[in-house]
Amino acid sequence: MSRITKAIILAGGQGLRLRPLTNNIPKCLLKVGYYTILEIQMRWLWKHGVEHIIIAGGHGADALMDFIARKIWEEPGRKSVSLIIEHEKLGTSGAVFNIFRHFREEDLDSFFVVNGDILTDLDPQRLVDKLEARTLCVMSAVEMRSPYGIIQHDNDTVIGFAEKPVLKNIWINAGVYLFRNNIRRYLVSKGDLETDVFPKLASLRKIKLVKYSDVFWMSIDTVKDLKYANEHANEIIERILG
Repeated sequence: MSRITKAIILAGGQGLRLRPLTNNIPKCLLKVGYYTILEIQMRWLWKHGVEHIIIAGGHGADALMDFIARKIWEEPGRKSVSLIIEHEKLGTSGAVFNIFRHFREEDLDSFFVVNGDILTDLDPQRLVDKLEARTLCVMSAVEMRSPYGIIQHDNDTVIGFAEKPVLKNIWINAGVYLFRNNIRRYLVSKGDLETDVFPKLASLRKIKLVKYSDVFWMSIDTVKDLKYANEHANEIIERILG
């Protein structure tokens, strides 16, 4: 299959654990260095050959509309960007289901879906290699980083410490997917991909997995995450955008 040129960014979350920063804006508009999270994601997708980005928004819709209009105006010649606003909380599955209501099915043949709160330098086009005839979803996975420091020991003697190390061969969902359009029949109009869709697809063996080692990946879930990202903003942005 050729390169995928369409992507959906799921940017409708309320960011409850980031309040009060997200009282009036979606967390995708929080800044990491000079850029918002959303802008980093858009530039990352453009870098990897995506030409049409569809943003699924909800909370903080006015701020999101203003941002998109300003950014497209500031950067003429950039790729196509569409914004679909949810008027009620739909969940991650409902957000994709809702987008199918606004586009013809043939316009969404195969497409990426990206959680709107992650920062990563993984190459999403690698997912294409696993898209087989029976596959409806290709899921990215990264090795889990321990949320805690690890004690290194020799029997009952402490010999060192590892601060939040990567746990080798413990894989987690990286929040970047490749969908075929016929996944639509398995989506729910209100609910989440992680709990309402993926378990069913897994039972039918319709999900393939691509493991990414030695990539940068983090999710901005809390004020602590945002603080860390800003403390390392130059390094993170350079790694993702080059």
